[in-house]
Amino acid sequence: QPRLTADTFGALDEDFLQLIMFTSGSTGVPKAIPVRASVMLDNMLRMRHMRVFSEPCRYYNVLPMPYIGGVQLLFCYLASGGTYILGDVFGPRSCYLFWDQVLQHEADSLWITPSMAASLVAIGLEDEAMTPKLAAQLKRITVAMGPLSAELKAQLDAMTGVVSQKSFGITETLLCCHWDDAMDTPPEAVGRVVPGVQIVVVDTAEKPVAAGEEGELRIGGAWLMDGYWNQPELHAGTFDANGFFITGDLARL
Repeated sequence: QPRLTADTFGALDEDFLQLIMFTSGSTGVPKAIPVRASVMLDNMLRMRHMRVFSEPCRYYNVLPMPYIGGVQLLFCYLASGGTYILGDVFGPRSCYLFWDQVLQHEADSLWITPSMAASLVAIGLEDEAMTPKLAAQLKRITVAMGPLSAELKAQLDAMTGVVSQKSFGITETLLCCHWDDAMDTPPEAVGRVVPGVQIVVVDTAEKPVAAGEEGELRIGGAWLMDGYWNQPELHAGTFDANGFFITGDLARL
């Protein structure tokens, strides 16, 4: 069998449909989101300039692959020359072995959800001597995909010896915000806006609010979805007059 080459499948148009991701958000209604190859490629290339992806890492993944986080992180870590270690699905059995697996695979980067963090903190470490081992091995622990309380963050940081970071993104927009390694990000924040993303926080009159004031988060930029796949009835109220995605989330800038 001949090896695959760059022209095996012919030229791919930049609008080639690479993925269809399903999400329900807070509505409970399954929504199909098409992701074009050009969007994912541009995302990968820009992410390489962020500190989180700027050097080869050994990333241990326990996020589900049908989830945009699993897929996007796969591309981002491989594009930066990293190693992507696909672990067991996080559950009642695997969470007891989680830190053993991290050490065994010599992983230095993790992304987990707040519920995963809560489970790991509740179980604790089998041996307190693991904390210095984890602190010496891990470069970065990112907690995303939901709100992380200050108490849980402090417990996770104490257990691992690593200052955990936060990020924010949704399937319709991909990753939007992330902490940087300078650690000057306010603890309650989800990070700085990543390259390629535009953000505005507006009041009920659709006007941008002053810095520090609460409003609704709107997201623009190069990676926005075009619309839901074959679900035109869901388009209403999805984008504002400026083409920004209406998240429905409250935020302060």
